[in-house]
Amino acid sequence: MKKVNQVYMTNDYDMFSFISGNRDVNLLHVERLKKSMNVKYIPVPIIVNQKHQIIDGQHRFIALKSLKMPIYFVVEKDLDLKDVQRLNTHSSNWTADDYMKSYCNLGYEEYLKYREFKNEYGLCHSDTQALLTGNNVGGGQSNAFNDGYFKITHLKEGTEIAKKMLAIGAFYDGYARQSFVKSMQICFDNPEYNHNEFLKRFKSQSYKLMGRSTYGEILPVIEEIYNYNRPHASRVRLTLL
Repeated sequence: MKKVNQVYMTNDYDMFSFISGNRDVNLLHVERLKKSMNVKYIPVPIIVNQKHQIIDGQHRFIALKSLKMPIYFVVEKDLDLKDVQRLNTHSSNWTADDYMKSYCNLGYEEYLKYREFKNEYGLCHSDTQALLTGNNVGGGQSNAFNDGYFKITHLKEGTEIAKKMLAIGAFYDGYARQSFVKSMQICFDNPEYNHNEFLKRFKSQSYKLMGRSTYGEILPVIEEIYNYNRPHASRVRLTLL
C-alpha cells in the first residue's frame, strides 16, 4: 500500500469555483444532501484541479457551504470539463439535457441551434438528434452528442418533418411521443402519403389513438384514419409489409 494523494480540509469556500460548462445545480439534490449530512456527515472529498475548480462534487460543496461544514478536497492537476463529463457518464448522472446545456453555455453553435430546434418543436432528444442528422427516429442518444462533436447535417429536412409533427400537435397531445414520431416518419417516407389530407381526417379522429402506445399499435390506426371513406381501390398502404 502506498500514499497516492493528499486530502486537504478547509472552511475557505471562496477558494473554490465552478468549471464553466458544468451542468446546472439541482437544488433538490442539494437539499437532500443537507438533510443527510445533518444526520451524519461522512467526509467524502470533492475533486478539484490546480485552479481549485470543482471537477466532481459541486452539489456536495454547495450543501457543505450552506451548512458551514468543512470542505475536504483532493487536487488532481490538468482536469477540465471533459473530465467532469467523463466522471458523471460513468456514474450515469448526466442526461442529454445536461450535455445540451453544458455545450450551449460554452457557446457551441451547433448545440445552440439544436436547443432552439428542440424548444420550438418539443420533440425528445433522440428524435431531435435523428431528424437533424438524417437518421431514422427511435434510436438512442449519440456518443458524438455527449462528446461535443454533434453536427447538424439535415436542418431543412428535419425542420420539414418537425413542422408536420407540430401541425398534428394541434389535435393530439401525444404528437411528440417517440413511438408516434417513428410511425409518422414511415408515412412521410411513403410517396403516396399526403399530409394535408391526413390532417383533415385526423382532426376528427385522433380519439382513435387513445390507449395506443407502441409503434405496432399506432401505425395501423394511422393507416385506418388516412383511408377513412376512401374507395377500396384508392387506399394507401402505410404499414410495413
